[in-house]
Amino acid sequence: VVPPSLEVLQQRLKKRSTETHDSFKRRVSKAGEELSYAGQFDRVLMNTNLTVSLQEAEEIVREFLGRANK
Repeated sequence: VVPPSLEVLQQRLKKRSTETHDSFKRRVSKAGEELSYAGQFDRVLMNTNLTVSLQEAEEIVREFLGRANK
């Protein structure tokens, strides 16, 4: 699950006001590093809208379980 961009992640974190300055910097830095690996995964779910993203995540799991049962 990825944010639409690092900028959007930063905006979301600032809006929540749950991070200290240092933890904010660490999270954004780590997210940037993690996003660089996105191309190595079979599926990447972009969290643009929580409701839509949840539906997409459920569908991905259903597809996976369907293949696992064959």
